Amino acid sequence: MVSPVVDSWVAVPVLLNRGGLGKLALVANVKCIDRSDVLANADVIKPILKFYGTRVTINMLAEQVEMFFAFARPRGKPPVASDTIRAQAWILRRLVTEFNRAARRGHYPREKLMCEIYEESGIPLPFNPRD
Repeated sequence: MVSPVVDSWVAVPVLLNRGGLGKLALVANVKCIDRSDVLANADVIKPILKFYGTRVTINMLAEQVEMFFAFARPRGKPPVASDTIRAQAWILRRLVTEFNRAARRGHYPREKLMCEIYEESGIPLPFNPRD
């Protein structure tokens, strides 16, 4: 396809359904994105971290989101508005930033899903004191 990130998103049926509705990342409160939002959107941010790393720009993300929405759009439905694409790109950027904050702390993550995000993105897990 066009991009490895979009290919990864298309491979997940739940994300493909969201894309048909004009959504990609789901957060409870856009103004307050936290660790639980990162975990809830793990399938969305894993490919971003894997292929682009932790320093992504809004323009890079907006391009990926636009390609995904173009692929996921049902026939006969109008294209997703550009401000919706930018808003989703900003949400993704904030999710990556929140993951970066957690990764910089240097503590071993409690959640199994957070460990999977570390492994998928190629970031080495910190020392686990429980082992």
